[in-house]
Amino acid sequence: MTLTELEAAAPALKEYTKNMPEDIRSRCTVRTHAAGSIIHQKNMELGYFGIVAKGENRVINEFENGNVYMIESNKAIDFIGEVTILAGMSHTSVTIEAVTDNVVAYISRRDAERIIEKTDKNRSTYCRYYTGRDWEDASNYDLCINTSQLGYERSVRVI
Repeated sequence: MTLTELEAAAPALKEYTKNMPEDIRSRCTVRTHAAGSIIHQKNMELGYFGIVAKGENRVINEFENGNVYMIESNKAIDFIGEVTILAGMSHTSVTIEAVTDNVVAYISRRDAERIIEKTDKNRSTYCRYYTGRDWEDASNYDLCINTSQLGYERSVRVI
């Protein structure tokens, strides 16, 4: 299945792919994960970004004390890898399991980072133009946490 075919089958996906550059669209792959299968395993390197176009999945985490928790249950449209990429981490901190069959559109991590960089630049320009402020200046925010330094579990405890 191609991205265009998946967009036809899951029209809500178009909202997230409509501005995707054509070269990235052409490299996009679509994969189906059967119910009960692992979509992504905790502590594995993340080399891609995924958009769940169909299906339901759950996010599971095992904490340092050995307790296992289902953090959330997600239905399409959902994302795989966004927190890891935005935090600048190489490996994920959670396991994602398919509850029902999931159909996921994947792009490479590098392509996702390229889109984020372009979007960030546009947002920064917009913010500076309309507010005169630098959106990366921590003094403009009430709380800033560097999750790449603290990790997710310690960041949760700080909050």
